[in-house]
Amino acid sequence: MSTRHQFRLPEEIRWFIVSEKEKNTPPLTIKNNVLEKFRRRISYSTIRLTWARHLKTGSIDYLKPAGRPKTLNPREGRSLVKTFLPNPGTSIKSVIELQDQQPIARKPISRWTLRRTFRSRGLLPKISNER
Repeated sequence: MSTRHQFRLPEEIRWFIVSEKEKNTPPLTIKNNVLEKFRRRISYSTIRLTWARHLKTGSIDYLKPAGRPKTLNPREGRSLVKTFLPNPGTSIKSVIELQDQQPIARKPISRWTLRRTFRSRGLLPKISNER
C-alpha cells in the first residue's frame, strides 16, 4: 500500500505553511518552525505541494482522488480473505457462491475483483474455467 496518502497533515499545519509562504519565508525556516511549534517533522516536498495546491485551488483541502471507486472497502476485503483462509484450495467460483448466500460486500463482486483481492494478500485461489 502506498504511504503517500496514509498520513495527512492537520488543517492547522497546512494553514501555517500557507501563511509562512505568503510572507516569503524560506522552506528551511518553515520546516524548523513547524517542528518547533507543532512538534511534527515535514519535508520540503510537503511544503511545496501544500503551497502549489493553495495556488492552484485557492484552498488547502486535499483533492478527491481520481478514478473509479473501489468495489470493496478494506473491511470487506479482510472479511473475504477470512472466508477463504480455512480452505486455501477453494475456487473463486465457490467463494462467489458463498458471497451470494452470505453477503459480505454491498454489491456483487466479480471474480477478477476477488482474484485481485486475494493476490494482493499473497493468496492464490484456484481458478475455474467456467464464467
